[in-house]
Amino acid sequence: MGRKRPGRAKRPTRLGAALVAALTAAVCLGSAHVLAGDGSGGDLTAAQQALAQAQLQALQAKDHVAEASTQLADARAELAQAQAQLAAMQARIASLDAEVSSDQAEVTALQGQIAQDKQRLAAFVRASYESEGSQTTVEYLVDAQSISNLVARINEVDHVATAGNLLVNQISAEQTREQHLLGAALAARSQEQAAEQQAATQEVVIANDEASDAVLLANDQVAASQAEQAVSSAQTEYDLISEYDTEYADAAEALACGQAAVRAVVEGKSGFMVKLVRAQGTAYSCATALQPLADIANVEHMLPRDWISDDGFMPNDKFVQYARPLIEGEVQVPTENGLPKFAVLKKTLIPQTLPPRK
Repeated sequence: MGRKRPGRAKRPTRLGAALVAALTAAVCLGSAHVLAGDGSGGDLTAAQQALAQAQLQALQAKDHVAEASTQLADARAELAQAQAQLAAMQARIASLDAEVSSDQAEVTALQGQIAQDKQRLAAFVRASYESEGSQTTVEYLVDAQSISNLVARINEVDHVATAGNLLVNQISAEQTREQHLLGAALAARSQEQAAEQQAATQEVVIANDEASDAVLLANDQVAASQAEQAVSSAQTEYDLISEYDTEYADAAEALACGQAAVRAVVEGKSGFMVKLVRAQGTAYSCATALQPLADIANVEHMLPRDWISDDGFMPNDKFVQYARPLIEGEVQVPTENGLPKFAVLKKTLIPQTLPPRK
């Protein structure tokens, strides 16, 4: 990613001497608003990486929010289903309770009817045996006056015994059936109550899961909000650094040239000029170096032939790639009362330390 740089009306093809570079740096520094410690305008690459990292974290936070929202929706749907099942079971238990009450009422009524039937049977048998005195069955048969009368009495005794047995058996069958129905209803109610307890427990578990999912969603939403704020801050920082890097690129390079010239003087080097060596790659960056004056003074430096089109008339893409970072951007000149505001040197004299020039 190429770094934007301010445009220039003219860009010198040769660099001045070290003293001129140092003076230029001082003037550029005076016109600049603020320069970072190394004059680079801030670490643009670090800001880009921080912005990318913040955007990635924000995207992950949004994914977590979406996942938590889905889990919460699933938990709520599951809870609604469990509540519906529990309501159905409670209705079924209420129906079974009514059925058990009805069966118990029928059993109670049947027991009363059985008691009445037993009383009637006992009265019938007693009346049969007590007819014509207190004769026993044998006496009742022996007392027959004729064979036909004996046969009639035998049939009568058999009929009474058979009717009594049928009545007893019928009463016993009815009692057994009602007891069976009552037992089945009680067993069904017991099963439904156990299922209801299980459903109620499941409902509590699901409700707890729903509460946990709601807390998780709230936390993820907070994290997503914080991530968005981090993205905003990183974007603002990147924009400021990028704007600073663009506005003060020339000033930073002039400062670097002046610093390199001063270092060369302090180190006792002479006969050199400070130059800017551009790094390879699409992103613009450069560093200072020293070049002997003999390689620069009164020497023409031609534009490389491979930067010109084949017909020799127009620059090609290589020239465009070289020139674009040098002309992009716009210098924001400080103004005061509608006029450019230039630096004013204090012109403070310092004591002379070098011997007079001979």
